[in-house]
Amino acid sequence: MIAATLVALTSAGGSPEAQSWDDIGDRLDKFPLDDFCFSVGDASERLFEYCKGNMTFTQELFLASSSKFPTAAAIMGVVADPSNTLSLSSKASDFLPYWTTDPADKRSGVTLRSLLTFTSGFFSASSGGATPCMSSNTSLFDPCIKEIYEQADFEFTPGTTWDYNSFHLQVAGGMATAASKLTMIEILEQNLIKKLGMTGSKYQNRLNPSLAAGLSSNGNDYEKFLRAYLTHDIVTPQLATEIEKDAITSSVTPSNSSAMLLKILGHYGMAHYFQCLPPKKEAFTPECLADDVHADPGLFGYWPLIDRKNNYYLQIVQEKFTTNLLPTVKASILLSLIKPDIDAIIVGGPRAPSPFATHQEAMAAYVAEHPDVSLKDLYK
Repeated sequence: MIAATLVALTSAGGSPEAQSWDDIGDRLDKFPLDDFCFSVGDASERLFEYCKGNMTFTQELFLASSSKFPTAAAIMGVVADPSNTLSLSSKASDFLPYWTTDPADKRSGVTLRSLLTFTSGFFSASSGGATPCMSSNTSLFDPCIKEIYEQADFEFTPGTTWDYNSFHLQVAGGMATAASKLTMIEILEQNLIKKLGMTGSKYQNRLNPSLAAGLSSNGNDYEKFLRAYLTHDIVTPQLATEIEKDAITSSVTPSNSSAMLLKILGHYGMAHYFQCLPPKKEAFTPECLADDVHADPGLFGYWPLIDRKNNYYLQIVQEKFTTNLLPTVKASILLSLIKPDIDAIIVGGPRAPSPFATHQEAMAAYVAEHPDVSLKDLYK
């Protein structure tokens, strides 16, 4: 086994936090997860970094759904540009000439807000969803948006049902290209990749980028996004407030195919989760609302988050190719164990009580709540 590496950096004021951060390193050493990196930072610098096994902060990774949050930030750059008329209340029909305005057609009510909150009415029985052009290497982005409009399942009145799928962000991007007269890749590069100097990042298909899952990056680059978002350098405070609102209100219900995600991860904002980790009495609690943590976990285990209450960011950097949620589940268990300690280090106060003393307790509790998962699965 490749030895773990640990670096405890000084705090912003220059005083060393080695003993406290060493405790975090010890917990990461003992946790049954291989080949990952972990970093914590604030508005000015990286405060802590750790790597175990065959993973580095410079290794190119496929981010899967962790693409969603930075992509939404790039689209928000179009909204923020005063030369454009795109707003969160804009309807798809305002910018896409083929989009219906007939009130009898539920699609007429689709807005940019409903697309970014995944409540537009588009539906997929899986967590992805695709029309033929979305998996084609030769299709162009804007014609593909029309194909989505014509062929993708549309089941719900906009603003009433949350469904986790890839159609929402693609159509939001289509509104952005129509409003800005830029290509989608130009928007992504201008408002995200080049803007932040993310030189190791790219969308896999430049002609027709997958906005929900097509970004590849590395820990160093994604950290540039996290810090820029934390400090409002990439999204204005006004728009960040909109992004971070809980979209799962009393008038919004999850679809049957997506309800499990909210149970595990928490509520949803715009292209990210309003984090709420087990153990918990319900999918989203008042305590989770007060904690104000915004996360964008991906299928392969990457887990970036913004802690707005305590003013820091954190990321679990990993890539475990899978078709199930086990890498994401293990990342959530790890966070439930060590985030209270990190909060205490950051704010300089007492550690909040944790329901688990060890990762063994945390994993056993998760299995008790999810009988379809075994301890053997979690220790793989």
